[in-house]
Amino acid sequence: MKEDFKNFVNNHKELIRYVNSDKMTWQKFYDMYCLYGENSDVWDEYLKKEENKSSISFGDILDKIKRLDPEEVQKNINSLNKILSLISTLVTKEEPKEEYEPIPLYKKFED
Repeated sequence: MKEDFKNFVNNHKELIRYVNSDKMTWQKFYDMYCLYGENSDVWDEYLKKEENKSSISFGDILDKIKRLDPEEVQKNINSLNKILSLISTLVTKEEPKEEYEPIPLYKKFED
């Protein structure tokens, strides 16, 4: 039964999005699979909605933004700034110029 469920999920990858977005759990999907099978109308709600969806909705974007940790975002931004600063110094670093030193003149014969 578990192998059949795994095959069902592999054929319907859109179910993974429901679990990843915390709208459903694998246990609930498995229970539905055991009770109704894979050809039941109960799957229409989960499968049709994702099949018609060709792009990311505004709600999905808002859900992802809500789950962001502001401190983690700030750390990543700081790390990115440090990396960009380092790259900037490496790219714009000028090679040191040698200073011109005149050859000393030696006076001979009291010139």
